[in-house]
Amino acid sequence: MCGDEDGEFDVLKWWGLVGIKTFPIMALVINSILCITAASAMSENNFSDAGNTLTKKRNSRKPAHVNDLLFYQLNNDLRGLLTC
Repeated sequence: MCGDEDGEFDVLKWWGLVGIKTFPIMALVINSILCITAASAMSENNFSDAGNTLTKKRNSRKPAHVNDLLFYQLNNDLRGLLTC
C-alpha cells in the first residue's frame, strides 16, 4: 500500500494517504518536517533570522532566550493552521 518498488515503507506516501485522514492536525506538523530539503534557501533564511536576532545591540541575550525567539519566529506560520 505505502511501499516503493523494493517493498520498503514510504513514510511520505503513508502520511499522504492514511495519516492525513487519521491525524489531520498532526499531519500539518509532519508535513512541515518531512518537506525540509537537505539544502534549501530556507536554511539560509534561518541563519539570516538568527543574525538579525543577535545584533551588536542585542548580544547579551541568553542562548535559551535566543532559541525561544527563533523557534517562535520559524514556527509562527503554523499558529494560524492549528487554531480551530
